[in-house]
Amino acid sequence: PGVDDEVVVMLLGGSFLFQFVGWFAQIYMMCGTTLLLLNVVKGRPAEITDIFRGGRYFGRALLCSFVFGIMVCFGFLACVVPAIIISLMFFPFASVLVDRDVPGLDALWQAKDLTSGHRMNLFVLFLAMFGIQFLGVMACCVGVIFTTPLVSLMGTVAYMRMSGQQTIAG
Repeated sequence: PGVDDEVVVMLLGGSFLFQFVGWFAQIYMMCGTTLLLLNVVKGRPAEITDIFRGGRYFGRALLCSFVFGIMVCFGFLACVVPAIIISLMFFPFASVLVDRDVPGLDALWQAKDLTSGHRMNLFVLFLAMFGIQFLGVMACCVGVIFTTPLVSLMGTVAYMRMSGQQTIAG
């Protein structure tokens, strides 16, 4: 006996629904995590509940993430190198959005301006971040519990340094 078409449609529809819900949750959590990391790096009081305080940035972050994703996809269609360049150009958009509270897509364009002149340094930083994450995965994936916060903090410190802001470390 074969599988009914209705069952296939329901399974595919459910799968797409869960993908979208997961994407929305990921963007929401990205905003809060960025807020938490900026507070830590700036030496401000930071609480784990900051992760759930990113709601005011959600709509703009969703828009910026969608446009960023489209640009990276086109970069991959052209070749891998343009995708890497695009990723490096716009990577700190979440930090710009949360730190400066800019409207619409301005976070992307300000991130591009911010990374200008730092792309080779960012490439080396991203290689180091990739290596650290790879080590976390090689430790039976348990290591990512430790490497992911470190790599996220590295990205936030890079944003702070590029924007000329003082970090708690000096």
